[in-house]
Amino acid sequence: MKYPNAQILIFAKQAIPGEVKTRLIPAIGVTSATDLHCAMTRRVASMLSASVLAPFRFAVAGDVNDSLFAKRDGCLPPTTQIGEDLGERMLNAATRAFEAKQKPGEVTIEYVIIVGADCPSLAPNHVQETLESLASGIEVVFVPADDGGYVLVGMSRVFAEMFQGVAWGTSEVLQISLNKLSKMGVSTRCLPPLWDVDTEEDLLKLAWLEQPLEWEAYFFRSSQRSKSSILPASLLLSISNLPFPSLVCRSTTLAMSMLGSPSIAVRSSAVRRASFCKPVARSSAVRAECSRLARATRTFARTLSRSSLGALIVSSDFFT
Repeated sequence: MKYPNAQILIFAKQAIPGEVKTRLIPAIGVTSATDLHCAMTRRVASMLSASVLAPFRFAVAGDVNDSLFAKRDGCLPPTTQIGEDLGERMLNAATRAFEAKQKPGEVTIEYVIIVGADCPSLAPNHVQETLESLASGIEVVFVPADDGGYVLVGMSRVFAEMFQGVAWGTSEVLQISLNKLSKMGVSTRCLPPLWDVDTEEDLLKLAWLEQPLEWEAYFFRSSQRSKSSILPASLLLSISNLPFPSLVCRSTTLAMSMLGSPSIAVRSSAVRRASFCKPVARSSAVRAECSRLARATRTFARTLSRSSLGALIVSSDFFT
């Protein structure tokens, strides 16, 4: 480990259907929301394990014996979150990490980092830069979330005030925390912001990941808009063990339109969903079609995420 004197805590919930990613359930259903929660949690743990930067463990809301929190390389036994709200739970977890009695020969914990399990864009460089900042003397380091919160906080010691009196889940979380720390004279640093996945709109950002998330879901969504502004389409957003995410229409035309944005249409008669289930050898024609669909996917995702209105509609004929 590059930083054996640090400990990283992954804050995660037990994957109980209907109790995780609840704001996504109306869009993708209970099963897909639960599967997404598991996929993002595994991704963060796998990233930390592969990075070999510092020991880490899960801080769990729920059953620590759930298979989701199975041991990985570099992973310490999971611990249970304790507290009434998120701030109290983070405060208690960080305090326990700093105060944990070390075995003979083990180093004392000097830095603690808390990360959320729902940030698939978190990468080793963000963790390393946080640790480097702490080692340089910065007392608290944040990786902001683009919704006003933060996806990572690192500290050289516990500052209880920054976890208290905060309206968690609002767009003011980071600013309130920074204000508290500033009044205390604590040195802070904010790294470039990242995005996490909390709402339906956040799902489109998954198409931006360089390493696709190992997750697959069907999007069903009814429209309150006029038919003139939205074109119903047979759509599958498949994010699985692929070299890229893909928007795939089963047979004829994938068509999307947004108010104020041009419609995007992709015709695909050769590609089937089965072609994307396993990374098997494919014909040159299919590979070419895959590449074209990947480019169209990224263009579509960027256009939709930047527009004021976006709609994903799946018609039932996709499944016939």
